[in-house]
Amino acid sequence: MKTVSVLFQYAYLIIAAFMGYKAFDEYQNGGTKLWFYFLFAIAAVAMFFFKKHFNKKM
Repeated sequence: MKTVSVLFQYAYLIIAAFMGYKAFDEYQNGGTKLWFYFLFAIAAVAMFFFKKHFNKKM
């Protein structure tokens, strides 16, 4: 069960990288969803650290 939790923990980093890429792409193309992707990237990084802290606690 712990390995599944660790996999999801690192999945948040992959999601953050993808959302960062999408935010950069929107910035380059002058899109309107820039802040949407940027906030999701920040939230994914925050969830990574939250899960990491919680997994150490357990």
